[in-house]
Amino acid sequence: MCVAVATIAQEVEFTADRPGASTGPGVVARKVVQLEQGIQYDGDGAKGQFTFSSTLLRYGLFDGVEVRLGGDAFIHHNGEKWSPAFSGLTLGTKIRCFEGRDAIPAISLMANLAIPSTGNKGFVVEHLAPSLYLLFDSPVNDWFSIGYNVGAEWDGTTAVP
Repeated sequence: MCVAVATIAQEVEFTADRPGASTGPGVVARKVVQLEQGIQYDGDGAKGQFTFSSTLLRYGLFDGVEVRLGGDAFIHHNGEKWSPAFSGLTLGTKIRCFEGRDAIPAISLMANLAIPSTGNKGFVVEHLAPSLYLLFDSPVNDWFSIGYNVGAEWDGTTAVP
């Protein structure tokens, strides 16, 4: 099996989106499947959330275009006890708009859709919840860059944006 995998292996640039504070503009290559999982803690000690399975499946549909399916399993603390939950599924795409050159950042467009009734009560969206982001990455030097995102998202609690 190792020989078979080695013969079909390709050198593909790895670009991770999870976990993190921002999402990079990198898109997986055409016909590449990438599974990402991460662990993250957000909180102030008394209340918080430990995301133990931040999962994202990415597939390169075309050059510069990927489709995405993700969801977060987590344990949250409401001040009294820890409780498990699932955030629900999100379906989306990321499209590379510009590779970046010199001082001009790399730019991608990411659109997601949170799917109703796929998560636990209190964490599930009741209506389709779209989000739209512009993803930027500005190189500082050969080994360091600054990533930043700008966008809009709907919370899914009402049908009105």
